[in-house]
Amino acid sequence: MDEENKKEESSKISNASTYFVFLIILVLAAGGAFYFGRKSGEAKMIAFYQAQPKPSGMARPSGPPSMKGQKFSDLPMASNAGQIYPGVISESTKAAMSGWNIKTSALSDGSTQVSLIPTGSEASEGDTAHTFVVKTGEKLYFVDLNPNDDGPTEDANSHDDLGILVDANGIVQ
Repeated sequence: MDEENKKEESSKISNASTYFVFLIILVLAAGGAFYFGRKSGEAKMIAFYQAQPKPSGMARPSGPPSMKGQKFSDLPMASNAGQIYPGVISESTKAAMSGWNIKTSALSDGSTQVSLIPTGSEASEGDTAHTFVVKTGEKLYFVDLNPNDDGPTEDANSHDDLGILVDANGIVQ
């Protein structure tokens, strides 16, 4: 009887070990799927946004809608962004803005309207100006998600270019 109890205990330990290993593998697989799914989800969101037709005569929103409320510095595209208002636009940002002119107008409430106006073939293809109202303390950034389509004076595809308005706390508006 003693030997039978030992076999039964050994079997229980073996089953418990198997369940434990299975549980660890399941947790690791779920964690990996979440991590890699999140990364590809962001790329899909950006691709979806770029594929959307631009409404004629309307300003484009400040980046993809899912960015709103996020800390700008935490977004992967922040490292490629150049500040365009307020302040002096850097040479690298000017190069990224090929195919775009910038126009500012002071508003009566102390804020500034900043318009990004397409030039060249993009303007003739119906691309519209992107207009932002920048309040005191806010910053406007320009991001070209695909700089490989830029020439020295023109952007072959401006539909991947974004203006991103960020408040004084660094949160996308």
